[in-house]
Amino acid sequence: FFVDDWRFEGIYRNPEKTLSRYSQYAFLLTPDFSLYADMPLWKQIENVGKNRWVGAYWQNEGLLVVPTIAWSTARSFDFCFDAVEKHSTVAVGMIGCKGNKLGFMRGYNEMLTRLDPESIIVFGTPFPEMEGNIIPYIGGEEEKSEKEPLRIWGEIKDGVIEPATSPVITCQCIRVPVLNGHTAAVF
Repeated sequence: FFVDDWRFEGIYRNPEKTLSRYSQYAFLLTPDFSLYADMPLWKQIENVGKNRWVGAYWQNEGLLVVPTIAWSTARSFDFCFDAVEKHSTVAVGMIGCKGNKLGFMRGYNEMLTRLDPESIIVFGTPFPEMEGNIIPYIGGEEEKSEKEPLRIWGEIKDGVIEPATSPVITCQCIRVPVLNGHTAAVF
């Protein structure tokens, strides 16, 4: 749910229409309604309300929900962390924050202080300065990890790599911070 607001406005207006589709997932992140620094304060408050309302609706329907936390400037700190349990798992998005790292980190650190989350699902590549039990989600990692070994084990035919067809690899990638290089655990 880290896309343009209009794409999930329907989830807010008619949540029952998409409930059966979303109920197949183990858990849901609440929609990341935008909080822009130049957005009127009333609109920011409304968007936080939409985020929390959708989460409450899904919870009421028996779904496991992870609240997505967003902020704009320090004035949004008065409401943007409301209605989120302390010591819970939360989600944050990295889309659009690269141009204002300082502002993002101020809000992020305020979230750590106020919510003390057990874990933080990060949609995108986290900044190295981000603290906490971070669970980054970076799309495409699983597919890459499943296909690249097959290319290595494949053959070159007519100047083109033909990937091997076995073994069949299924994986789940979880990124953890390391100082240098990559690491993998195979079970």
